[in-house]
Amino acid sequence: GFQNYDGATFSHIFFEAPMLVAVCHHWPFLNFRTTNAEYNRPWDHIGFMAASPDPSGFDGVYREFVGEDQPMTRPAAVQAGACRQSSRRGQEPCGALQMDVTVAPGATADPVVVVGMANDKADAARMRAKLATPAGADAAFAAVNNWWTEYLGRIRIDLPDRDITTFANGWNRYAMYTRYYHRVGVRDTAQDLAAFLPFDLDRVRARMQLIFEAQYQSGCANHDVDRLASPYHISINSDVPLWIPWITGKYVRESGDYALLDRKFTYFDGGEGTAYEHCVKAIDYIRRESGRFGLPLLKCGDWNDCLMGSSKAGVSVWLAIFYHITLMEMVEIAGRTG
Repeated sequence: GFQNYDGATFSHIFFEAPMLVAVCHHWPFLNFRTTNAEYNRPWDHIGFMAASPDPSGFDGVYREFVGEDQPMTRPAAVQAGACRQSSRRGQEPCGALQMDVTVAPGATADPVVVVGMANDKADAARMRAKLATPAGADAAFAAVNNWWTEYLGRIRIDLPDRDITTFANGWNRYAMYTRYYHRVGVRDTAQDLAAFLPFDLDRVRARMQLIFEAQYQSGCANHDVDRLASPYHISINSDVPLWIPWITGKYVRESGDYALLDRKFTYFDGGEGTAYEHCVKAIDYIRRESGRFGLPLLKCGDWNDCLMGSSKAGVSVWLAIFYHITLMEMVEIAGRTG
């Protein structure tokens, strides 16, 4: 547990009986190489790791637990039979708890490990009390299974190929759900939301609000929608505004909820406009940002990493095709709504 990832780091892991506690600092995704303290922001949640029976040892430093030049399959602490009570700031983190369990011949034991995120240490203690017992863990596991059974069963697709059927009805939706909380870009979010449309419109509407609110009155948009992901900045990727009308069209056609087009959403730089007005501003922005042959400017075309840095003069045939598709989508919506 407690491995770092792009954009965040567990800056300090320490043991406060009977739990291992991890303090998280968030580095904005696009600035993860910077050393500017302005961007090194503490997150208002903590990670925690608890166990039953209560731990007799712990490690919060990866190198101390695994050892120098040791493979993860043979950690030094496991080979030695004891953790090293390591806890230091600024080191590569890990979460390891040592439990002393005696099992008589023919008997069984049910140790439980709980890893999670909490609002604070009191909240972590509450979750530990609820979950860190065999009965509590079994009940939670059953509840999770029941939730996923209902969620994934809202719509079923039957295909000739059994493996593709399993993927379409299970793994694909499971992956989309986890990506819902992980992906933060306007483009990424819009693409992922399209996969939710047939079976979770409430979740789509909630996230679409963040997409609308990432847009400026000029029609351009921030790169990210997530308030924790990075300092807000206008995207240098020329396609980003177009994903606003794209996902709006997909949503309206799937749901029949044309009333959304008249709902007002704020702009990032102040003021508000209807969802339809947000879409029109995005289209007008792309129309203005055109270059040779009337094609949209490429700018930083990171949908193809080989094109990054083409910036000022380059134009994009792909973006022109996407622009045309989006225009056709909006023509249909405009025709239906007058």
